[in-house]
Amino acid sequence: MMRTISEWQNMTAWNRLLRADFIRQNHLRFKEGQIYEDHLWSFQIACLASSFYVVSHTTYLYRYRDDGLSAPDDGRKYYNNLMIIIKDITAFVD
Repeated sequence: MMRTISEWQNMTAWNRLLRADFIRQNHLRFKEGQIYEDHLWSFQIACLASSFYVVSHTTYLYRYRDDGLSAPDDGRKYYNNLMIIIKDITAFVD
């Protein structure tokens, strides 16, 4: 079933299945050293893909660790990185 772009809400990379030639042709790479880099990557894919499909069944189990890179903090790490991502998104669409 074809879905709309508004359903592309989970911005993680681990829930995407892409053709390797699509990634190569569009030069899609994660920004080195960036936390939450999959936000920018997923946004770029959503802009560049001519179509995509959403499946309703579980295809991946995510393990959350308290000591992981995206573990909770006081919010500064998330918002500082979010500002970098917003700048990168703006540069991508300009």
